[in-house]
This record gives sequence, structure tokens and C-alpha cells, in this order.
Amino acid sequence: MKWGEATRLEDKREFLASSRVLKEIARLTPMDSHPYWRIAKNYTRLADSLPLAQESERTKYFTLAEQWADRGMEVDHECGECCLYKVGGLGGRLRTRGILAAASDAPRIAELLERGIAILSTRPDSHLNPELEELYYAAARFYRAVPDWFWLKWILGVQGSRRRAVEYMRKANEISTNIDGPRPEFLVELGASLLCLGEYDESPALAAEGLDVLHQVILLGNAEPGSSVNAQHAGILIAEPGQACAYSREDWIEERSAGDRPHDPQSGSGLGM
Repeated sequence: MKWGEATRLEDKREFLASSRVLKEIARLTPMDSHPYWRIAKNYTRLADSLPLAQESERTKYFTLAEQWADRGMEVDHECGECCLYKVGGLGGRLRTRGILAAASDAPRIAELLERGIAILSTRPDSHLNPELEELYYAAARFYRAVPDWFWLKWILGVQGSRRRAVEYMRKANEISTNIDGPRPEFLVELGASLLCLGEYDESPALAAEGLDVLHQVILLGNAEPGSSVNAQHAGILIAEPGQACAYSREDWIEERSAGDRPHDPQSGSGLGM
């Protein structure tokens, strides 16, 4: 069956081959959004897996992810997964365009994130929905990275929220724990969000919780895929808790260490905030 073949190829990280099969399915079921968002997911994961130096190739696949997510939303306005991978493609491209260009797209990103969460969180399987956990994760990164300035909403139409970032990361971590256990990159983001909110609220309790969460990542060691990279992130956050609001998976370590940072294949949904 083609669905099974597409899934097996995706599990083997053969994203282009999986997408070819999914395109065959899309031709047979043009009004079903499922193959569209799965293709967008493949392109997002492929782009995220490429080295940062391959900027043109990454941009190419992030753009394809956006296009296929758009097609999914055209046939199904309730495609929450399409919202996620539209953000993945858009966010991935924004990393190459600079902060001012990214700022102009911030309201659109926020709209897609909130819309996707609203759709998927009402489904019966929401507590075990991997796309919903990725939406919460992407939204948490977005709201922590965007400044929480009262006048920013007046200028851009959106502002950050450290409190919302913590709320969404708790939900993302809860879902991931229900499915396969805690994901190290989720714990790092939760720790960063707690430290950031703790500094903003002058709350030692929140800051202490954030440090405890980051120490959990250190203790994971090499037990989980990508845990060594995440342990490195956690270690720097523990050493520099005052920098948590500026934390970014993509370039934060490069700015603080002399050696080359190993490429992180688990950079989330392409939202490089």
C-alpha cells in the first residue's frame, strides 16, 4: 500500500522518495489534505537536515514545504498540520533574510501557530498528537524570542510572551512524554523559557525550576538521539542563565564557543527564532 511505503521511506529519512509516493497519493485523492502536509513535512525535515552552509538548497526545500502546506490549506481550511509546516517552511526561509524581514512576517507566523493549535487541540487524540506537540514547541520558541514590549503589538501586530512560551512548552513536553518520553530538545527549550520568565518576573522559583529541567538534559547523557548536542546547549544555559531569553538552537553555541558546533538535525519545525 502506498501509504505504508511513504511512511517507511520517511522513517528511513528518504524524504524525497517518500514525497514522490505521497504525490502519487495526492493525485488520486486531490481533496484530501493529508498527503499535502506530509509532503510539506518531508521537505521541512530535509531542509533542516542539511548543513547550514547549504543555504540555497535549504531555502529551496523550505519554499517547497510552504507551497505544499498552502495547497493543503486550500483543500482543507481545518488542516492544522498544514499550519505547522507552513510555519516550518516560512521560518526556515526567514533565517536567511535577516531580522527586519522576519519581523514583517511575525503576525503571519503567530496567526498560523495559534490557528494550528486551536484546530489540533480540539481533536480526541490531542494528548498523543505529534504535530500538536511540534506546534506548541514552535509557538514557545516564537513567543520567547519575540520581545515582550507593549508597543510592539501596535507596530507589528504581535508581541512576545514569556509566560505563554512556558505554558506552551509544558504542553509540548507533556504530549511528548505521553508518546515516547521526554525529548531532550523540548526540555532545553522548557528550561530556557523558565529561566527567561524567571528573570522577567524576578521569580527565583521559576529560575530554579528551569535549572532543574536543564540538569535533567545533562543526566540523559547519550541515552537519547541528539542528547549530546542538547546537553551542550543545556550546559551553556546553566552557566549563562541570564542569556536564556536570547537562546537560539541555530547559532547560540557558535557565538559562545571557539570550536565548530556539530550540526543539529533536531532543530524543530524550521522556526529559527
